[in-house]
Order: sequence, then C-alpha cells, then structure tokens
Amino acid sequence: MKVIRWLKKEIIHLLPAILYFAICFNLLHFAQILMMQPQDIQFTSYMGATLGAIIAAKVILIAEYLPFINAFPNKPLLYNISWKFFIYSFFVLLVQITDYIAQKFYHTDSWALAYSTLKADVSQSRFWGIQINILMIFLFYIIFTDLVRVIGDSKIKNIFFGKK
Repeated sequence: MKVIRWLKKEIIHLLPAILYFAICFNLLHFAQILMMQPQDIQFTSYMGATLGAIIAAKVILIAEYLPFINAFPNKPLLYNISWKFFIYSFFVLLVQITDYIAQKFYHTDSWALAYSTLKADVSQSRFWGIQINILMIFLFYIIFTDLVRVIGDSKIKNIFFGKK
C-alpha cells in the first residue's frame, strides 16, 4: 500500500512536466515533418518524441534535488534561471549529440562514419534550429517552475484559473 501511495504521488508530481514536454516535443517534431521531404517522414517518431518527454521530465525532476542546481537561492531569479539554463543546455546538447551518434552507429556499424555524418549535420542550420527550439522549451520550463517555486502553487492556480 505504501508503494502505491508513493507511485501515485510521483505520477502526480511528474504529470505537468510530462504533459508540457510531450506537447512541446511533439509540436517540434510536427514542425520538423513540415520542413522535410515526404519520403523522409517517419510517423513512428511521435512515440520517440513522447518517450523523450517522459525521460526529460523525470531527469529534470531528479536534477531539481541536486544541491548545485539551486545555486543562488538568495539572489534574484535571473541568477538561478541562467544557471539552470546553462546546466540543462550543456546536458541537452550532450544527450542530443550522443543520441545522434548512437543512431548513426546503429545504421552504419562504424564510429568513424557516424562521427563524420555528425560533423556534416552539425554544420547545417537545420540541426541548430532544432537545438535552439529544444533549448527554448527548456528555458520556458525553467522560468515557469522557478516562478511557481517563488510565488507558490496556490497563487499561480488563482492567477490562471481564478479563486475557488
């Protein structure tokens, strides 16, 4: 019974982040599809975007408990938001590049070929456009969660949904 209560609490805590990232990642994926040629479209990758949202939400919520994430608790919000954005940006880019190399290695069985295609794709504006969009998704999440932390859950609910 204790495990069920803990699991329910975790799911309720994760749900807003999962929904936010699922909507954003799937919209980003849809925008990518609109920019591609019809033969390049893979509709199964919506599931990959949703799975990425679940993983991103869980990792961020775990990272929130690390002592160095809220490095500036007594400073204006800008300090903490900038710090978190720097940390998350580094890890998001690291995960994106690692995932890209792993996918290319899976299809080619050659680390050298995977790395060379990475070098070619990183120099394209499409790659950086996607990275900028992902980083903006994370930035908005960081800003909103820090505002909720400072203002409070109940006050935010009143602002958005009115008093009950």
